[in-house]
Amino acid sequence: MRTCEKCGRPIADSAAACPYCGYSQTEEVPNALQPGWEIAGRYRIESVIGIGGFGITYRAYDKKLACTIALKEYFPSGITNRIPGSKEVILYAGKRTEEFRQGYARFLNEAQNMMQFHSVPNIVQVRKYFEENGTAYIVMEYIDGVLLKDNHIGAAGSITKAITMAKEYAPFVRKIEIEVETLEQVKEAVEAGADIIMLDNMTPEEMTECVKIADGKAVLEASGNINIDTVAAAAATGVDIISVGAITHSVKAFDISLKIRK
Repeated sequence: MRTCEKCGRPIADSAAACPYCGYSQTEEVPNALQPGWEIAGRYRIESVIGIGGFGITYRAYDKKLACTIALKEYFPSGITNRIPGSKEVILYAGKRTEEFRQGYARFLNEAQNMMQFHSVPNIVQVRKYFEENGTAYIVMEYIDGVLLKDNHIGAAGSITKAITMAKEYAPFVRKIEIEVETLEQVKEAVEAGADIIMLDNMTPEEMTECVKIADGKAVLEASGNINIDTVAAAAATGVDIISVGAITHSVKAFDISLKIRK
């Protein structure tokens, strides 16, 4: 059995569409692993939940632990391809081989860094990583939720409409998060019932105002331009969560030399 991505009800593994809401989970996404395929003899692909320039993230089922997980695949756009019906990742002829290799190394390095935070609360757990099909994968904790960004808001017409549509489309998810850039957007997001509000590239002064506006009605996440020099000021504003991408994408290797003494 698996669950419908739209209504959350249990449906048969062989079902082409949900018998309750009619949503089809077998629509193919170009270049992505297809629903039902297995990776590492353990992870069964259920659906694509995100595509970016760096890779593809899937919702998958871990047969060994009998739970849903998020599976991130290194698949840089413009460099890689996949033959229809094949799991193998290939490079476009004559394309940027060295760029692929460097990105591949950074991808694995990200997994190694994130595994160090396995027991830290409020950080998505990375359970393992492995190499297969000519690329690499990261197995992560899966948390139900919807993240609404500027494109979603633009398509819906407003923050209020975007949140309303998300609640109607995915009533089974636990949290709805929306990314905002102004104080007015924060006010609208709070009134529309957002669970989490991501404050994108705001100053400490703006974050402080956002805390007053939210007044405990929504969780506030500070994101963008957060580093070792700015994190203290962001924390002092009273936001609930601080996202620091530099922990993984800008980490520096520590040079350790082991000497043998006689």
